[in-house]
Amino acid sequence: KKKKIEIHNNAAVDGLDMQNVNLTDNKVGLRLSTEGSVNNLSMSGGLVSGNEQGIVANKKKGDGSYLTNASISDVIFTNNALKAIYLEKLSDATFTDLDIRTSGTTGGSSAGIDINLKYGDYQNITLDGTIVRTSATGSTNQAITVKARNDSSYAANPATLTGLTITNSDIVTTGGFGIDVGNAVSNVNVHDNKVSGATNAGINVYGGVQDVTLDSNTIKNF
Repeated sequence: KKKKIEIHNNAAVDGLDMQNVNLTDNKVGLRLSTEGSVNNLSMSGGLVSGNEQGIVANKKKGDGSYLTNASISDVIFTNNALKAIYLEKLSDATFTDLDIRTSGTTGGSSAGIDINLKYGDYQNITLDGTIVRTSATGSTNQAITVKARNDSSYAANPATLTGLTITNSDIVTTGGFGIDVGNAVSNVNVHDNKVSGATNAGINVYGGVQDVTLDSNTIKNF
């Protein structure tokens, strides 16, 4: 299995419009390489299914690559074994009405959506209306996780994220965590989410996160 679509090597794309996608049965559905960049990504509608990972954006120290001004909406992610979405770079992004099912079911680091920011300063990420079912099923797994890495080996070249909103999520999971926010993230607003079944925490905030507002969230069967 290979990548369905890849922004390869140090390619920089300004304006990538993807409508009613069908990214199925690959190692990765859409991948930005460690040096690949996209500004103005729009993905609306369609299916990302049967991949090891659905959407991936990698990042390495000092490469200057980016994923900015991204909008992903009304996409169904199913049967992506490791993660539906895994991003190491992302700014000025809105994910709306994503449907994550049976994804993140294999491996200790698996997740539904994993925004794992590295080696840079990032801003303004919103996840609105995410549905998660039968995903991130292991005891250490997260349905939705957002981190700006400044821990351990990342301390010498830390990432930061300023401005994170997670709202209107509907998560039913047998895994460890529903919503997970960690490390150097500030100005966080987590509100009007529903989480059921998480075995460790419905909402988990850790590792120096600052300026956090939690409001009108419903946690059940914890």
